[in-house]
Amino acid sequence: ENASRAIKQLRGDTKSEFVKYLTQKEMEQSGFTLESYLILPIQRMPRYELCLREIIKLTKDDHPDKENLKKCFEKVAAVNKQINVNIQDYETRGKVYEIELRIMNLQVNKEKNKNKDAKKGSSLFKRRRNSKADDSDMIRTRLVTPSRVFIKQGYITKISRKKDIKYLFFL
Repeated sequence: ENASRAIKQLRGDTKSEFVKYLTQKEMEQSGFTLESYLILPIQRMPRYELCLREIIKLTKDDHPDKENLKKCFEKVAAVNKQINVNIQDYETRGKVYEIELRIMNLQVNKEKNKNKDAKKGSSLFKRRRNSKADDSDMIRTRLVTPSRVFIKQGYITKISRKKDIKYLFFL
């Protein structure tokens, strides 16, 4: 994902020697792009698992390599499972990071536009003692930590007599 974004950004500069080289090589390779080659190692492990499954299916039970094939399949399947867990973990951390940025931006705007009647809520920022009130002096509390996992987000509406208030919650 990050590599694709970086390559797309590089391709924006059509005068670049790199872009000219890429274009030339892609034409030589029948249209295969750099992105298509970068994804190959990621696709390889699931292919090994599928291939081994088929080989095991087609191998006779009395064949001497049948047990080794099964062991190999189990190890490849375990690696694929771990890869999927790591990808999911990376995506979850990315989601928590996006939430952190959203809250930071809201908090910074709130600090800048502070109004006398506004309630003081919990803050992601702490001021250093004996300091002036400028944003460069803020210490940010991190949401992205190994122990935090994004589960779900949704709106909850508090219904009251005067006005219903909609809150966004994150689990």
